[in-house]
Amino acid sequence: MFILIQYLQVVQGSSPLEAALQTTPWTLAPMIIAPLAGVFAPRVGTRIIMVTGLALQGAALLWIALILSETTPYVTLIVPFIMAGVGMGLVFAPSATALLASLGVADHAKASGVNSTVREIGIALGTAVMTAIFVSGGGELLPNLYVDAARPAVLVGAAVLFAAAVVGLWLPAGRSAPTAPLSDAGDEAGSLPEVPASEPTDLVRA
Repeated sequence: MFILIQYLQVVQGSSPLEAALQTTPWTLAPMIIAPLAGVFAPRVGTRIIMVTGLALQGAALLWIALILSETTPYVTLIVPFIMAGVGMGLVFAPSATALLASLGVADHAKASGVNSTVREIGIALGTAVMTAIFVSGGGELLPNLYVDAARPAVLVGAAVLFAAAVVGLWLPAGRSAPTAPLSDAGDEAGSLPEVPASEPTDLVRA
């Protein structure tokens, strides 16, 4: 996102406000998709949702890298922006669900804090790595020097996402166990056996 929002300003001449509005297909999609992913995660499993989200993000960045040029029309970026946003939304909520499901209630607060901290570190580290790749490729804030250096940075981002999707295949499935019927659950919980009416209990005899 950092590299691409700069691209919209440096190469396509958008103002900061215009660039922010142009990236809303990416940034707004998680607001819609993340709650839905949280609802469906217990049914279909957190693993498949997260792997799908990572693959969508990787495919979106690969698509952007392949079409990135000094003359790329903004409209051609809308679909990959939406794909990246949808993929992001498919990762956020299920990842938190998968983490909390493996811990006791007493550890939920600490786990949520650690999860948020790691994500923020990832954002900072990702921005630093992408910028380092951009600078090492001779990138400068000039239209004719920006694209050639931005493309490898975006490709590295896509490669990392695809690698994460492959690693995600080894995560637990993350499905909720089906709830047993109340009558069965009562029997399994050790409910008391019924006493035949013809055989009064000691309490009744007393």
